[in-house]
Amino acid sequence: MDGKSIMYIDLNRLSLENILQALGELDSSTLFLDLYWSWDRRGHKTADELVHILGALPQTVQSLRLSGNGLVNESPDALVRILGALPATLQALVLREKKLGHKADAELIRILAMLPVNLLSLDLCGNNLDYKSVAELIRMFGALPVNLRSLDLSENNFGRKTAAELVHILGALPVNLQSLDLSANGLGNKSTAELVRILGVLPLNLQSLALSRHYLHHTAAEEVIGILRALPAKLRSLALCGNNLGFRSAAELIRIFSELPANLQSLGLGENHFYYKTADELVRIFGALQPNLHSLDLSANALYFKTVDELVHIYGALPVNLQSLDLSKNNLGSKSADALVRILRALPQNLQSLDLRNNGLCGKTDEELIALIAVFRESALTELKFDDAIMQRPAVKAVYDDIIGVRAHNARQKETGLLGLLLSELTPSSPAASSSSSPAGFFPSASSSVLASDIPSSAYTCTLL
Repeated sequence: MDGKSIMYIDLNRLSLENILQALGELDSSTLFLDLYWSWDRRGHKTADELVHILGALPQTVQSLRLSGNGLVNESPDALVRILGALPATLQALVLREKKLGHKADAELIRILAMLPVNLLSLDLCGNNLDYKSVAELIRMFGALPVNLRSLDLSENNFGRKTAAELVHILGALPVNLQSLDLSANGLGNKSTAELVRILGVLPLNLQSLALSRHYLHHTAAEEVIGILRALPAKLRSLALCGNNLGFRSAAELIRIFSELPANLQSLGLGENHFYYKTADELVRIFGALQPNLHSLDLSANALYFKTVDELVHIYGALPVNLQSLDLSKNNLGSKSADALVRILRALPQNLQSLDLRNNGLCGKTDEELIALIAVFRESALTELKFDDAIMQRPAVKAVYDDIIGVRAHNARQKETGLLGLLLSELTPSSPAASSSSSPAGFFPSASSSVLASDIPSSAYTCTLL
């Protein structure tokens, strides 16, 4: 696979024999596997076939996505058999949109008991868990693998529970949990006092928390500050994407950002309508961020509305020690190539990772794209993320490999991979066209610049590092 670490396999378009052949040909570099279903129902796999497929997974696969493939329609007995076939060495599993909340209490406990005992990361986003009673959710959390470090509970409508109920529910989370996603659960409807009580029962060792899409712009600035002060003391990563923070005044945002946890290293501010603020206001706002911030998500903020000079001014105000920056989905491709070169040169000099995907850059010529890559020839950058269509252009790919490729390879060799694994989200985009040597429905990663934690979802997803 030429060092690529992601593999998509369509369970519907491929026959069982072809799937088993594809799995048998995976090498040790394939750490992340996505077994998805296309809309072609003719290739529907039975429970017995799924057990056979999962039993054939290489022991080297660390992360597996099983979302959007109709498993919820299987009987509890079938689900127990299917999950029981997972490799014991699996460390991360995505079970999104399975409607597990509709399973009976005893059935759900049986199903969860079949998860690999060494599982570190579990994604249960969009499973209608609000349908379960408080007692059922407490029992459910008690059945999770004891070594679990990362849990995604986003989009489960927990806001329908009372604050007192949520205190009991979240208080039952695994004590060793280090990463938790509570995004899009309607918690913004709770009062400040209630949110403070809810946040107060989160695991003490929690280092990463996502509170995106709770629309906190309806909450007074002083109340938001009170909420931030209730966050776990050891928190290093916080996602506040999709909270419409750009609707607040600059003075309010400066006060709010000044109250962020002192040890915070990663901050998600994507999809917050910052284009509503003037360039001077954004310079002051971003200047209020902690100087020790290492990772920042500013995706989907429509910053293309700003002029080139304004963007140079704005990006020049970002924390100087910033190492990772997400500028995806900002339509920066609407700027000329010369303007983009100026903008990129204004970014923090210590930057090691930059995400420029979904910016309309595919319309640029090879020469223009090469000029953008050349900006980083003498920089510390080891990861530059472009759309797959760009990375499939030979001239661009050759320059990318010359400038970024070797450094990216060396950087990956030094990574332990644990933190990235815990926070990985394997939600597929439309897979890139497969090579002629691969059967239909078998999609290796299209670009060596794309890592498993970077697979974009169909809906907006906030970066959480």
